[in-house]
Amino acid sequence: MRTLFAILLAVLTIGYLLPTSIALVRRVPTGLCFFVNLLLGWTIVGWIAALVLACRERVAAAAEEVAAANERTAAAERRNAELQAQLARLRR
Repeated sequence: MRTLFAILLAVLTIGYLLPTSIALVRRVPTGLCFFVNLLLGWTIVGWIAALVLACRERVAAAAEEVAAANERTAAAERRNAELQAQLARLRR
């Protein structure tokens, strides 16, 4: 009976903290999601709100990743242009 209770408690805890776990796996800011989940997760509305935060924030993180990738690409293109200019000068 104690083993069954322990298993049930573990499953319920994992289910309760599922939105926070999703936020961690998706590498989104977890602060707000964690506190909404912790303080309001016992209500269905609070749990769903935490789940929405865990799933919605990825768009902002993806936009930041795209901006960083664009900056790296622009830097590489500038460096390539500099190298091409140096090569042209050396060929003269």
